[in-house]
Amino acid sequence: MAKLVIRQYQLSDKEEVFDLHVRALKKEDAYMYTGTWEKDFEDIEGIYLNNRGEFLVGIKDHKIVAMGSLRKMTDDIVELRRMRVDPSFQRMGFGQMILDALEKKARKLGYKIIQLNTSARQVPAQKFYEKNGYIPN
Repeated sequence: MAKLVIRQYQLSDKEEVFDLHVRALKKEDAYMYTGTWEKDFEDIEGIYLNNRGEFLVGIKDHKIVAMGSLRKMTDDIVELRRMRVDPSFQRMGFGQMILDALEKKARKLGYKIIQLNTSARQVPAQKFYEKNGYIPN
């Protein structure tokens, strides 16, 4: 597995994180438009970091190439969100590294259930989550 430095999101990452989000979804033909469904990118600290959640970035060669987050739903349930890997760095294990770190953090925060949503167009993501034990509804 290639080396990836994983750390918590910082405000200075804002533009680079959003660019990664758009790039990764466009590669999967899953990006429709910029809209209200992306409002969380405007307040990552409030929605994730300061609300019993997490937002991690993966850095390789001084560039954010992977990311993922946890958003509190209830005291027992956390939602896995914004899992993205730069298309140029996919199939290198970076998504797995981010997922592993987020699952560990969810356990540390005391969550009992991790849930997530993916679009029908994100077949590779669906397979990735199923491989990791997530059950489709």
